[in-house]
Amino acid sequence: MNKPGTVLDYVLLIGRTVEIIATAKAFAESLVTDTKNVTLEFAFRWSGLKGRQICCWVEPRFPISGIQAEDDEVVTTHSIPLDMPQSGLWEATKAVTLPVFEAFGSGVDDSVFESLTKKVLNRWDRNI
Repeated sequence: MNKPGTVLDYVLLIGRTVEIIATAKAFAESLVTDTKNVTLEFAFRWSGLKGRQICCWVEPRFPISGIQAEDDEVVTTHSIPLDMPQSGLWEATKAVTLPVFEAFGSGVDDSVFESLTKKVLNRWDRNI
């Protein structure tokens, strides 16, 4: 078991980011009648990263470990059109989280973003 504040599970990072973007998108869709020409603006901040190691204990099939962050804080912004299909959320999630991976000198394959996004959205569909 790792001590708090020593690791960052990138699967949770991706999964929670997908949830945030999808939730904001669903909320905004419920407020407007015409989704065309509507843009959602997002800003994210991750802090306390310096010295943490990136890992994956939630999904062992996606291993990355041992790489420490050099930067202590990462701030990202991203815009998506409200009429973006759910299938495009993985790309938005990648755009938002890529700078976090760069702080660790690491990266994640597009197929991982797609797979994790589908998993989160499928879980949503079952619970609605």
